[in-house]
Amino acid sequence: MKLVIKRSHAQFINRTHHPWIYRQALTEDVKDEDAHGNICRIYDEGGRFIGYGFYSVFSKIACRIISFDEKGPDKDWISKRIQSALSLRKQLIINSNAFRILNAEGDNFPGLILDIYNRTLVLRPEIRGIEYLIPDIIKILKENFPHCSIFLKRDEKAARIEKLIYKTGYLVGSGDGSEIIEENGLRFFVDLYQGQKTGFYLDQRDNRMMVKEISSKKRVLDLFSYTGGFTINAVSGGASSVDAVESSSYAIKLAQENYKFNFEDKTDKVKWSKGDTFKFLEDVKDKYDLIIMDPPPFARSKGELKGALRGYRWLHERVFSILNAGGFLFTFSCSHAVTRALFLDVILRSARDSGRHIQIVKDLRASPDHPWSIYHRDADYMKGFLLYVH
Repeated sequence: MKLVIKRSHAQFINRTHHPWIYRQALTEDVKDEDAHGNICRIYDEGGRFIGYGFYSVFSKIACRIISFDEKGPDKDWISKRIQSALSLRKQLIINSNAFRILNAEGDNFPGLILDIYNRTLVLRPEIRGIEYLIPDIIKILKENFPHCSIFLKRDEKAARIEKLIYKTGYLVGSGDGSEIIEENGLRFFVDLYQGQKTGFYLDQRDNRMMVKEISSKKRVLDLFSYTGGFTINAVSGGASSVDAVESSSYAIKLAQENYKFNFEDKTDKVKWSKGDTFKFLEDVKDKYDLIIMDPPPFARSKGELKGALRGYRWLHERVFSILNAGGFLFTFSCSHAVTRALFLDVILRSARDSGRHIQIVKDLRASPDHPWSIYHRDADYMKGFLLYVH
């Protein structure tokens, strides 16, 4: 299949090697559903070769480039890229038996997330082209991880857009859809079926460890606490108490189970509060020494950006008002439409209006097993800062 893109877009792709070609860049939109998921050859209007990529009939992203080499990907390209990703992880210090092996475009493997949880590999295909490759991927994974089950976690949003076929469940082996992992000396129950992402927020591993390191003797507030990752690290680090706020009853139940895994003798350390974080912050009268704020995405598209920024602004102003002088704030945004610069501007304005002096102690990102390509800066989705508040 041949794909032709407009001259201006071709110049951009050639200059930046950005791996995505949007539908509006095509000279002619190919609507043939038989082409959906196939690897196509990409050219500019002058007939000059650009690359090879997975074609999508339905997505705004019409093509995800897998090679800029005119020879095309060789017959072993899948194995080579998985081996390259594994080589990187082997050289990282990962204090866990759960980590990301393939981070899609970040590992030059568009459309595929692959994580390992103890003895279970979890695949998350995001495009039809990857689904076509699953038998080959399974063969390679079985060679490299002969004792692991392989579980597919369906991305429901991607499935709707890409008309994906595979359902959530085991591809190799069997089980109840759960794993118990170890991270930074702590244990966590992971629900592969109902858990967010592939089951757990692996991208926050290093930031959880940092919370553990500075929690000693502090009164901690964990907002949007989910299954208790930050809360449990704070207690492990010696926090005097933790208030954990989460809207999901199921997430709180898992958090409490995780807590029991690690601290059967410290039942009085944590107060679990089910409810809306915004409502909690409206009513709270207490003061804290350390606050963690890791909300779900407020803006998945540019159309939601204005409301998202208002939400972040309100949260920071309220949080600054309940932090003791000399307190710390871990604050995060995983909204793709909110850039690091915009997020920092929100913090600046909130600090100014709250009358607090703020020092940035550390710029926070996803753990290093979540690399992103220099050619695909859109994938730098997690923005975070450790702030010292006077």
